[in-house]
Amino acid sequence: MSKVHAKKLYNTKNMSRKEWLMARKSGIGGSEAASLAGLNKYSSALAVWMDKMESLNEVEEAPPSEAAEWGNRLENLIREKFKENHPEWRVQRSFIMWQHPKYKWMLANVDGLIFDPQRGWGILEVKTASEWRSDEWGDEEITESYLVQAQHYMEVLGLKFCMMAVLIGGNKYKEFYIERDEELIQALIQIEKDFWQNHVEANVPPEPDGSESAAEVIRSMHPATSALPEDEILELEESALPLIQEYDEIKQKEKEMKKRKEEIAQKLQGMLGDYKVAAVEDRKVTWKPSNAFNENELEKENPEIFKQFSKIVLDKDGFKKAYPKMYKEYMLPTNKKTFSVKEDMGLYAVNQH
Repeated sequence: MSKVHAKKLYNTKNMSRKEWLMARKSGIGGSEAASLAGLNKYSSALAVWMDKMESLNEVEEAPPSEAAEWGNRLENLIREKFKENHPEWRVQRSFIMWQHPKYKWMLANVDGLIFDPQRGWGILEVKTASEWRSDEWGDEEITESYLVQAQHYMEVLGLKFCMMAVLIGGNKYKEFYIERDEELIQALIQIEKDFWQNHVEANVPPEPDGSESAAEVIRSMHPATSALPEDEILELEESALPLIQEYDEIKQKEKEMKKRKEEIAQKLQGMLGDYKVAAVEDRKVTWKPSNAFNENELEKENPEIFKQFSKIVLDKDGFKKAYPKMYKEYMLPTNKKTFSVKEDMGLYAVNQH
């Protein structure tokens, strides 16, 4: 029969949000494990590293997002629903930040604990999801990021099963049973161990993974306001050259693939002819007329409403072409930086916002 083997690191019941955020810096949590495994589309290993390296003074006491706030508010209601569905189990809320008895950097903040007389203790995780993300929750399977989170929690607490109770769109309730997966857990331990020892303890950022989350971290580390004058040129190491060459190759392939994509679209359009919809096996192809908003008719028939939503927009491109010198006079520094790679073929630029 399973028993909890983790260490009680902190009691979180009366912690402020800032205290809780600081406590999380002492290790890796379940949602962060999914980020390190590359399965969290809203975060990345680089973002987790940046969070761990922040000092006490840098921790923001910003309120949680609206989705997170309502998730917290609904947590007790969902837990009560779960208890009603399982009167044979003892269900209790957890106010403990748990620590793995061996791997001190593995932490867990679980929503609840379950006691099954036959199997012993298990974990309860409560989730909320919007209706537009309902396709992420099947009848028996959950998203990989939550699966990793559950396996991380089971390893920290030394337990063998986890129940996930989910409220989707505010009116669809589902439950999922997750068993301990030793192979996945061992892979997670290695990923987390590498991250903690070779990046957090060594103070070395992990490689960016191309995600928007990683891009945000890089922008925050090197903002436009700290950019050096253009006449100060950094001599890159030779290891940068293969990256630049690969970057150019990918840019060229993107152009070729874009052209090929348009060629294929044109061939399919020729096949459809005047048909709006076509089908082959389980695939559907559509080529439908599009509608354009008639601003002139709106202005003619409802001039007051048109005026209410009208805006004067400067033609910046036209102004720049007509008055290039004056255009430069009105340029202001922003928090944006432009990345470019220059070679004989020309200049490829990627705007970073």
